[in-house]
Amino acid sequence: MAADATRLYYRYAGQADWRELPLTQVAEDSGTSKVLGWGVLYRATLNGITNVERAFVDLKIELRDIAGNTSAIEVTPALSIGPEVVPRKKAVR
Repeated sequence: MAADATRLYYRYAGQADWRELPLTQVAEDSGTSKVLGWGVLYRATLNGITNVERAFVDLKIELRDIAGNTSAIEVTPALSIGPEVVPRKKAVR
């Protein structure tokens, strides 16, 4: 795989534009001629996207193999920041 063959993007739910999250390659196992390896393991820090009080976050992963074939997956929402449900106001009597 090329060094830039895997990319991770995020956006807050409801937004159109994706923003890239830097990835760090942690490990790689390409296997042997007899055993298929588990692939490449990446890590991304989410510190930069959690500076909001409350939000749903979508993630998109894009992959490219050495032949140039591509694949992408979007997870919407992938995670939530803060409470998932907006707190209700107390009923007024």
